[in-house]
Amino acid sequence: MVGYGASPNEVVEELKELTPIVCVLGNHDHACLKKDFKWFNEAAVKSLVWTTNNIKKENLEFLRKIPLYGALNFKDFKIYVTHGSPFDHLYDYVYQGETRDWMSFFKATESDIIILGHTHVPMFMKFGEKYILNPGSVGQPRDGNPKACYCILNINEEVKVEFKRVNYNIDKSAEKIIAEGLPGFLAERLYMGL
Repeated sequence: MVGYGASPNEVVEELKELTPIVCVLGNHDHACLKKDFKWFNEAAVKSLVWTTNNIKKENLEFLRKIPLYGALNFKDFKIYVTHGSPFDHLYDYVYQGETRDWMSFFKATESDIIILGHTHVPMFMKFGEKYILNPGSVGQPRDGNPKACYCILNINEEVKVEFKRVNYNIDKSAEKIIAEGLPGFLAERLYMGL
C-alpha cells in the first residue's frame, strides 16, 4: 500500500474507509513498520525513509494490524491471499511461465484459488480446478502498460478473471513524487508502466 508514492496517508485512509476487506501486508508496508530496508534498491530506500517520516502514527498502526496472508471461503472455493507467495509472504516473485511445483502452493495453503501480488504484473494460471492469479497494480504497473490494473474474480459455475485497465492522472502522481523530493525515477516509471 505504501512505500513508493507520495500519498501514503491518503492510501491508508482510503483503505480504512473500505474496511472490512481482505487486505495483506506487502514488503514495503512491512519495511516501513520494521524500518528494515536492506532488501531494497537506493530509490526504494529513499522512498521508504520518506514514508516512515511522513506517515501518520494512526496510519502506521492500521498497517501494523494487517496480516501477512488471508484466507476466505466463497461458494465452494477456498481462497488464499498473500503478497509474495505461500512460502515467502513478502519477497517471493511469482511470474507466469516459471518452472515451479505449483501444486505445492495449493497443498501448503489448502486452497483452490491463490491471489498474489509483489510483481505488479497481472497473471492468471489454471491447474485443473485450481487457480493462481495476480491482479496487477493500481499504483505502479510493471507490465509495460501505465494504466492502473486490477481484476474482477467471478466465481459461478466456473472461475473467470477479467483484467481491467483504467487511466489515472499520472501527471498528478508524478508531480507529487517530485515535489516531495523523492527520486525522479519513481515518477518517470509511472509513464512507462515499468
